[in-house]
Amino acid sequence: MITHAHPDHTGSARAVKDHSQAPVTMSARDARVPHGLEPVTPPPLKDALGPLGGAFRFLPKAEGFSVATELVADGTAGLPEDWAVISTPGHTPGHVSYLLDRAGGLLFAGDAAMVNRSGEVYPGLMNPKSEQVKQSIVQLAKRDFRAAYFGHGGHLTNDAASAFRRFAYQQQ
Repeated sequence: MITHAHPDHTGSARAVKDHSQAPVTMSARDARVPHGLEPVTPPPLKDALGPLGGAFRFLPKAEGFSVATELVADGTAGLPEDWAVISTPGHTPGHVSYLLDRAGGLLFAGDAAMVNRSGEVYPGLMNPKSEQVKQSIVQLAKRDFRAAYFGHGGHLTNDAASAFRRFAYQQQ
């Protein structure tokens, strides 16, 4: 299960798929990238890093790989038992997060958000300053989960949904 089509999240997808025969799942929108139908949507590194932001173009490209399940909506269709997908666009047009309904709920947020050292959820440096990003975090705040894991940085392992709800409350 891949949250979005950036090389730092898809770079070994082909090798893992080839060696494990595991099916690859990601959003239909972002699946256009590994199929070669669309270029990678770069994150707004210039906003975060100034002139150094252009470094994204030097990251190695992920080898093309086939996507077994292209997710087109929120829900559970096409996913293993106990899993749900939540559309969280903003970091990329087709970014999704995954929620596993076990152990009190485990959210895999990808790059939809980050957590700082104080345990506060925020959009992160790698997301555009947009209403879409904020709304994706607000959508996650409507779910119940105990722990949240992010594509970069830390994680929250106790009452993580409350941290998302605090962010959502501040957006009102």
